[in-house]
Amino acid sequence: MLKRAGRGQDPLGCDATQEGELAFECPACPHPGCNLPEGWDKASPEIEWLHTLFIATNANYRSGLKDKGICDVELAPGWGSFVEETRFQNHLTNYPNQKEINTCKSQHDAVLWANSHGKEGWLVSGTGLAQCGHHALVHKNGIGDLQKREKYCNMDYIILLAIISITLLRLVITYDIACQWSKNFASWMVEYPEHMHVDLDRVEVRTAVPGFHICAHGADCQRLFSLGLMLWVANTVGKEVESGWAHMNVASPSIQEMGPSNMHESLNDHWGSWNFQKIIMFRTLFRKRFKEAFTMRAKHQELFNKFNVTFKPGTVQKWEAAVRAWDVDEDIANPYEEPVNTMTQRDIRLQLVKEEEADASRGILPLHKISPSTFLSTSLELEEQQRSIRLLVSFPSVYGTQRGKVLRVF
Repeated sequence: MLKRAGRGQDPLGCDATQEGELAFECPACPHPGCNLPEGWDKASPEIEWLHTLFIATNANYRSGLKDKGICDVELAPGWGSFVEETRFQNHLTNYPNQKEINTCKSQHDAVLWANSHGKEGWLVSGTGLAQCGHHALVHKNGIGDLQKREKYCNMDYIILLAIISITLLRLVITYDIACQWSKNFASWMVEYPEHMHVDLDRVEVRTAVPGFHICAHGADCQRLFSLGLMLWVANTVGKEVESGWAHMNVASPSIQEMGPSNMHESLNDHWGSWNFQKIIMFRTLFRKRFKEAFTMRAKHQELFNKFNVTFKPGTVQKWEAAVRAWDVDEDIANPYEEPVNTMTQRDIRLQLVKEEEADASRGILPLHKISPSTFLSTSLELEEQQRSIRLLVSFPSVYGTQRGKVLRVF
């Protein structure tokens, strides 16, 4: 690893290796002073999105470690993808009883399991990871052990250590529980060492739930954390991290039997190989993605134009203005939010009955024996029963259990 990182002949020796220096960084992600032009930090809003770094975060519970009482020595402490273990463990001692609270409308296993005890007989229950969200390369110092599932103190440390060396002005972090994790991120960061702080006044940090998970969240999360509603993220999914876990799960049965240091260095080697193979395949990958993007852009543009002309120009301009205003200030009304109708059929029926009683008190009586409110209610019930009959006839194998119920109605 030292030789491949160009440190084999360093006159200061191996001990002068910096944290994360042996890891392969993603050459396609933006790196100031490396692949960004001069003045990138003063770019206009129309192109500043090009300088955004996407970070995908997740945890895997296959790569655990059994407690075999082995005490081995780590040869490359913190030099690769894994965090430096001694400082990491010292950090975790400050949060012995941290309680994970779920305020989302969905129940997340990552939060529920974090409050459970670790697996008996295991030193490590899994691994937390931070990688670039577009190209799936693991960040240097972007991996750490999980003792009791996905606790915030573990994931905070891993994510912060992965981004502290980044000098970009905009970060987008995707996490399947971003709606929970992001709430206290700024306040908890103050408790960390000063060198791990991110200047939130200078750096814009946005959080989102990956497209694969967002549909399982409530309406509030979908409104605030959906990549589909976020400006300048294009077709980002944020879930490429899963492909890395599939690659690593094959090695898990062997890794579980190792000592702690051997496990870390084996995973460093695996993730280094993963990053290297991804890099040498970039030419094929990017050519494929470019062709697909070019074709799909034209297709979606055509569909959008056809859909757009079905509305009046004034209406379209009004919608576009509302979207632009919300992109700048998310505290105003969200134009994508569906209006909530709080009035039920029972409320409407009650309102009609009150109107009929008021008419009766003034001497205005219905022309027929059945009142208008009763007529409407009966009509709606008949319509619903007719819909059930149509479903029963069209899909007897699916709705066959309702046959007796529907026939009894009639």
